[in-house]
Order: sequence, then C-alpha cells, then structure tokens
Amino acid sequence: YFNKEVSDNPKNGYAYMAIASFHMDNLEYGDARNAVESAIKYLPRKDKSSLSRIYLLRGQLLAIEEDTIGAYSDIATAIQLDPTNEDAYDNRGQLYFEQGRYDEGDADYKKILSLNPAGVMGRMGLGCNSYARMDYDKAIEHYNRIITLYPDYPSGYSFRAEAYLAKKEYLKAIDDICKALEINHDDKAQYLLSQFPKEQLLLVVTKLKSLSVKYPHIIKSYL
Repeated sequence: YFNKEVSDNPKNGYAYMAIASFHMDNLEYGDARNAVESAIKYLPRKDKSSLSRIYLLRGQLLAIEEDTIGAYSDIATAIQLDPTNEDAYDNRGQLYFEQGRYDEGDADYKKILSLNPAGVMGRMGLGCNSYARMDYDKAIEHYNRIITLYPDYPSGYSFRAEAYLAKKEYLKAIDDICKALEINHDDKAQYLLSQFPKEQLLLVVTKLKSLSVKYPHIIKSYL
C-alpha cells in the first residue's frame, strides 16, 4: 500500500518514512536507506518530530555500515530537531558504550532520566556503563531501582544477575536468573546459565529443578 502511495504521490515523505521502518524491521538495510533518503528529502521542514525520527533511523543505518562519524552526526541532528527524542539519546549512548566512552554515555542516559524519570531506558544504560567500569555495586543499585518500579521487567533481573555473577554472589545470581526465566524466558538469563563456574553447577541445577515444579514444560529444557 505504501509503495502504491509513493507511486501515486512520489513526494509523500511520510510514506517513505513508513517504508523505511518496514525495511529496517526486515533487516533490508539497502532498501531502508533508499527510503530514508527520500523521506528526508520530502518530509515537511516544519515537522521537526518526524524529521528527528528519520535522521535517527539514518544514523542507525550508518552505525550498521560502521560509519560512526556519520552516525554521530545524524543522531546529533535528530536531537537538535527534537531535544525530547529519548531514542536518539539512547542510540548515541549505545555508540558511546561500544567505544568505551562511558562518561559521555552517562550524560545521555541522565538526559533520558530528566525527560522520563520513571523510564527504564536511561537507568538500564547507566547500569550497563557501571558494569562495564566494573563498578558492580553501582550497577546493582541501578537495576534495583528498575526492579522496584517494574517488578515484571525481566531484563532488570538478568542484568542484575550478571553483576552478581561478577561479584561471585552465585545464589543471588541464580535467583535473579530464575525470576527472569519465569517472566519470559529472557535470552540474557539463558546465556548466563552457562557462565557459572563448574563448582556452582549443583546450585544451578537445584534451583532450576525447583522452578521446573512450577513450570515443567519450560524450565526442564534448561536442565
């Protein structure tokens, strides 16, 4: 339908924007990039919110292409167009994280928290940066706050488990992993099961067996 729309109305920037999103979701990055360029060309200059989102999308594509300079530039443009675009700060924070620029990433995650104090995105970013610095207690503090606000958010538990593992607090780690698996079979929680040292295998198996009584068709696959 959107392809028909741009065929009939080739200057409809919103249609190109939708097409770009669809291609991005399907990992069709070349087609997404073409649609993004058309969207940038034809979106109304006064619609700064939509322009912010499309520049962010191009920034994400440039990051995939490993054009980090271009990605930073487009994300900065997205923020300039809409300083309330939380996703833009989050994406730039992730780029900073990948480059080990944790202080700069912290600034973006704190900005997200100023825009949305009860949100997950900013607090998770600060937790990941703290973990990367090997400040595990600070990371756990951030995850504790997320879990307090959103007790059914599985990543809060799985990321906290990772910090507990680093501190060799294995009982707390496996309890958090079991909680994350109980909520939705969290991928990170599944991965962390393989990160326990061999001498803690009995603890892991015991906890999983206990959980399998409640969820026999789910947990047994991990044993």
